Amino acid sequence: MKKAIIIGTAAILILPFFSSCAGGTNGTDKAIERSGAITLEGKPLTLLGPELKVGQKAPNFSLAPPNPRVELSANATNVNLTQSQGNIRFISVVPSLDTPVCDLQTQRFEEEASNFHLVNFYTISMDLPFAQARYGGAKNISHMEVLSDYRDGSFGRAYGVLIKELNLLSRAIFIIDQDGTIRYVEYVKEISQHPDYDAAMAALQIVIGDSSIQPAPTVTTTTTPGTPATTTVQGNQVGNLAPDFQLNNLEGKSVSLSDFRGKPVLLDFWVTWCPHCQAERPVIQQIYNKQQNKDLVMLTIDIIGSKSSETPANLADFMQKNKYTFPVLLDMNREVTKNYGIKFTPTHFLIDKDGIIREIRTGPYPNEAAFEESLSRLLSE
Repeated sequence: MKKAIIIGTAAILILPFFSSCAGGTNGTDKAIERSGAITLEGKPLTLLGPELKVGQKAPNFSLAPPNPRVELSANATNVNLTQSQGNIRFISVVPSLDTPVCDLQTQRFEEEASNFHLVNFYTISMDLPFAQARYGGAKNISHMEVLSDYRDGSFGRAYGVLIKELNLLSRAIFIIDQDGTIRYVEYVKEISQHPDYDAAMAALQIVIGDSSIQPAPTVTTTTTPGTPATTTVQGNQVGNLAPDFQLNNLEGKSVSLSDFRGKPVLLDFWVTWCPHCQAERPVIQQIYNKQQNKDLVMLTIDIIGSKSSETPANLADFMQKNKYTFPVLLDMNREVTKNYGIKFTPTHFLIDKDGIIREIRTGPYPNEAAFEESLSRLLSE
């Protein structure tokens, strides 16, 4: 009963401000109504908005960030879902941060967020931005973003979590993959209860396993003997026609793979934070120094956004500090990385002059001689 009183009190505190600043819900609200979708201490409540399903595209949202000054909240720059496009998103929805279950839920996922650098964690509630700022400071929330739907409840309606009777958000969990597809949903039936933490984290691990970039655990090489027949079948396996792409380099110049048809090409997918990639960069530079005036085309592709620190600015700084001059292209939205099926870094594709993938190596070359051996096979064909 105490939980019900606490949540009810939060509703009373929030409702006057919400109604005056955002309009709340009223007789003209035409959102879908799901009567009895949830309960509060057994009492049926109505949720506004559709029940989202796994496999649907996640609705965009525009939410207010925490702000310690209430008078500035109305003019704060909102946070939206598209800003984190290309990353996995974990959304924890709570009725009010200052209630016990919501507090524990938020702290649990704050702790989890510290272990997942490739995932954007959000906690969303109807609490006012200045209240969220106070809470975040008091609880040392630093690994997740806390956002407010106080202005108009648009997130609540879009995600089907706005409680009609209380103008609060219901308790729920959503996991959205890099392509904006919903991969996990939990609408907590009894909002005084906790979500299924273990199920949510297990689902997140599955999504990460499907899409994450990791340093290569082992070295594997796949080759095709002899000269393959000419093919027009595009794909990311040995014997396929290498998928074409168009990416910008650090100077902003556009480069396409098809620009180099008629010449053998080395594609090298890497990231600055990968220890294998770091160790291999001197070898890459040595190979580039030897081959830049010959027939071989070397294109290294940095997977921007593979971590929050993997930005064009940090990449440029990495190149400058190490005095690397080999060409590097920026896969800003990871579309090329996806098309080539990259799971581990570094990964190398050796492509012949006809555009056919002849060899794929996952993991670093141990030295320049081993690298040269693979290249000599490509150049002799």
